[in-house]
Amino acid sequence: MIRKTSPGRTRAAWLALVLALGCTAAPPGVRTWGTMREVLREGDDRGRVGVLEASGPHTLAVGALAGLEGEVTVLEGVSMVALGSTGEFRLAHEDDRAALLVAADVPAWRQVTLPRAAMDLATLEEAVAAALRQADFDLDAPVPVRVRGFAHEVACHVIAGACPIARPEGPPPRRVERHDVRVELVGVHAEGRAGELTHHTNRSHLHVLGPAIMGHLDAITLSDAVLLFPDLR
Repeated sequence: MIRKTSPGRTRAAWLALVLALGCTAAPPGVRTWGTMREVLREGDDRGRVGVLEASGPHTLAVGALAGLEGEVTVLEGVSMVALGSTGEFRLAHEDDRAALLVAADVPAWRQVTLPRAAMDLATLEEAVAAALRQADFDLDAPVPVRVRGFAHEVACHVIAGACPIARPEGPPPRRVERHDVRVELVGVHAEGRAGELTHHTNRSHLHVLGPAIMGHLDAITLSDAVLLFPDLR
């Protein structure tokens, strides 16, 4: 049964949630609406699913709003959007629809420590892949993941109406950088899904959540990191 996020949750409560620390594995089925290629390169940015409609109490999801107006992030059923034109963060509304959404329902998580040395995004993706293999996940299927740690520097973008690669003449995304903050990364590790679930240079589709920052992760230097993945025991 699909349960809608309570409109009474506050932004402060949401930030407290995302920043709080909480055999052959078959990961929970990942549901997708749209692909990176369709939505960004081909410009088919129509709303495919309601953000709240796709969100249950244990949902993790990342994606983009219809019209590429912003980014969608869902964690533990709390549905948030970041708007590219204004930089506003808010809880999702009933009429918010996503052109692209990658979602999974994860009732319980396991946690492992990642290497303590500062990692850039490529090194982080390799560390995540190694940890998932160690936990006997089959990486032929996308795996929902969360990473918590200390970001020496982190950069993200919030799309604002156009893909800057497919439409360089369109409105540019809003870009945000932060230094020396604790963050949580939310999304899916998806090997071999470039153009479908990830950008062509990435093995994962991750959004960053933290103090005054929310958007699609572009770059990071991360240490003191832990990885959370579905607990199927």
